[in-house]
Amino acid sequence: AYTRRLFQRLGIIEGSEDYEMLRHGFESALGPDVPLFNEYHALIVAHAKDVCRPRPRCAVCTLRSICAAAKTLDH
Repeated sequence: AYTRRLFQRLGIIEGSEDYEMLRHGFESALGPDVPLFNEYHALIVAHAKDVCRPRPRCAVCTLRSICAAAKTLDH
C-alpha cells in the first residue's frame, strides 16, 4: 500500500497495478540484490508513513519537485 501510494502520487504508476506487477518491476530494476531491495522497501515505508500519508505533508517532502500530486494538491 505504501509503495502504491507513493509511486502513484509521483506519477510513476497508474495505481491499478497488482502487487505482482509492482514487485516484478522493483526486482527487475534493482536486480537480485536482496539487501538493496530491503533498504528501498524500508525507505519507501518510512517516507510514506511520515510524509506521503493519506493526508500528505507535501510542504516537507524532499520529493516535492518531482511529484505529480504535489503540483495539484493544495497544502
